[in-house]
Amino acid sequence: MQKIHGIDVNGQVNRRGLLGLTAAGFGLVAAATGPGSAAMASRSVPAMLPAPRQGARRMPRSFLWGASTAGHQIEGNNVNSDAWVMENVRQSIFPERSGDACDSLHRYPEDILLLKELGLNSYRFSIEWARIEPAEGVFSRAMLDYYKRVVEYCHNAGIRPCVSFNHYVNPAWFAASGGFMRPDGPQIFARYCEIAAKHLADGMHMAFTLNEPQAPIIIDIMTKGADRAKLASMERAAAEVCGSDRFVTWKTIDPVAGVQPTIRAHKLGYAAIKSVRSSLPVGVCLATIDYRGIGENSIASEVRERIDGPWMAAAKQAGDFVGVQNYWPLYLDNKGPTTAPEGTVINGVFPFDFDSLNNCIRETHRATGKPILITENGLDSPDDGRRILYMTNVLNRLGNVLDEGIPLLGYLHWSLIDNYEWGSFQAKFGLAEVNRTTFKRTPKPSGWMLGEFARRGLI
Repeated sequence: MQKIHGIDVNGQVNRRGLLGLTAAGFGLVAAATGPGSAAMASRSVPAMLPAPRQGARRMPRSFLWGASTAGHQIEGNNVNSDAWVMENVRQSIFPERSGDACDSLHRYPEDILLLKELGLNSYRFSIEWARIEPAEGVFSRAMLDYYKRVVEYCHNAGIRPCVSFNHYVNPAWFAASGGFMRPDGPQIFARYCEIAAKHLADGMHMAFTLNEPQAPIIIDIMTKGADRAKLASMERAAAEVCGSDRFVTWKTIDPVAGVQPTIRAHKLGYAAIKSVRSSLPVGVCLATIDYRGIGENSIASEVRERIDGPWMAAAKQAGDFVGVQNYWPLYLDNKGPTTAPEGTVINGVFPFDFDSLNNCIRETHRATGKPILITENGLDSPDDGRRILYMTNVLNRLGNVLDEGIPLLGYLHWSLIDNYEWGSFQAKFGLAEVNRTTFKRTPKPSGWMLGEFARRGLI
């Protein structure tokens, strides 16, 4: 039996694949839980909470306890989007299409009431640009009104709406005209942000411009460019379907040349939203990885600077806070990604680690000086007992960064419900499961556990 930080672990657990590439597995299950833990009575979870750490502080009422989703992953039938086109061409790299997803387009009240039932106070979700501007320059008042109803429903339920203006997915027409690589791409994005903000910003609690904009370069480094040929084939097929010679998306954009245009889109989007409501806190959600060096002459620092450096500078220049999203550390030797030290519970390059999130919070705050909001963190596992083990350890360690004086605004778990994880419905990140036939949401013990953390309010 192996140990992590003194906790006995064994078994097998599936974790989030690298930004939609593959699912990874590594051993982990609390000795006190085991494979049958999902059968626990939901309301017995509070008794399982570990005692608050010595010196734990009570978080202010402003602290966000919640969960995150993304429109394309839960709404269903986002047919005017670039993601829908890529999923449905014969050369698609995605093994499954999103289809109906979780039908949240129609069932958003159930999702919001689920948050309330669990005892959470915040919901991060995205508005879909492809629905709001289905054709270039043509804006749908009906869809703007729809998202306004979602925001209002959050308020009526006592849930704070934290809204992403973009979570990877763009309109198909935008991709077919060059996306963020078209000369006016950043300005086109900012125009959308301004129009959406004029309709919706008054009801938002917080807002985010882009989600994990470093994803293209992270994927390229992790795969060592192995997917470039498949991505190019999918891009050509998607472009042909749209009658274009290009199809630039978060998946197909040049991972190096696309950095500065995307940074400009963030800065212009930030300014556009703030021009509508200057008091609204706006930031960017970054894919933060705990880069750890192994052996002599490790390139961990160089890789971190290559991936995060430009975006930390952008977040410092344009942002009221930074959204930190972390799932795992990455070990690098003098050549690149490598296996973790012996004894680490791991499969491939995805270690199971309780300290990775805190390390990313520290590094992001050091680089930007901004308050931190945890906008994604979680575990892909069919065994909810393993998720509970992970979450309780991660949450109890957050007090360490508070002790260091780092301003922490909240914790938003990924994800509220099991959903479409960029190519497959197999991943299980949710605080509630979703029946793929009836779409019924069923809370998991981990959901009640996070709610009890929120009620206790101590970190």
